[in-house]
Amino acid sequence: MDKRDPTWVPEESRIIFRNNNGQLFGVKPDGNDEKPVLGRMKNINNPFYSPATKDLFFVSYKERPVDSSDVWKSDLNGHNPRLLTRGGILKYQVAVAKQGDKAVFVQADPDQRSHNLWLMNTAGNNLEQMTFGEGRHISPSFSPDGKIIIFASNHLDHNYEIYSLELTSKKMTRLTQEPRLDAYPNFSPDGQKIIFVSNRSGTQQLWVMDQGGQNPQPITTGNTESVDPVWVEEGK
Repeated sequence: MDKRDPTWVPEESRIIFRNNNGQLFGVKPDGNDEKPVLGRMKNINNPFYSPATKDLFFVSYKERPVDSSDVWKSDLNGHNPRLLTRGGILKYQVAVAKQGDKAVFVQADPDQRSHNLWLMNTAGNNLEQMTFGEGRHISPSFSPDGKIIIFASNHLDHNYEIYSLELTSKKMTRLTQEPRLDAYPNFSPDGQKIIFVSNRSGTQQLWVMDQGGQNPQPITTGNTESVDPVWVEEGK
């Protein structure tokens, strides 16, 4: 069974992930003690645990229409779930700043031609659109200080490249420029490195580069694809 979207829960030394039935499970790093999270709720994607708020943020999809979803948060036991967004359109890939004060997610326009980044506080208020125009801006994550969002976008040439966006100035900087896919970026805990997924070597592998996009180096190699990289606090 497919297992995707891992998020680290340091207090319990567990990894939470979702399967291809849209259910969440937690497991120890050695693969033992796997058990469901949030009961038997289905149609869930993109779990993201915030140590600062002790909440699990996630996206819940409606079965009909299929292109309708919203961002929620809950404790790990599934108690007191709270709906954070509304609107009846597609939203996905929520991420929360280390400080626990703000979250970013992707929201599609009703015609699905544009998928842009939106910012809100972790109570679901103060919504602000951060990217604009046609194309897709996806897989966002925050810098450790919460001042920068890095993400992938195909808005320029229909090929996904990695960008950074300074929240105060709204300055956008392109960090990669390859003819193949670069996506799913995440900062290291010290903010000096960015891990990401690329198929520039032929198969989809994990790569790391400096925070400004310099010195890209492969981490994984081979014919087996690697996806969904996540740093833990120790930087490993």
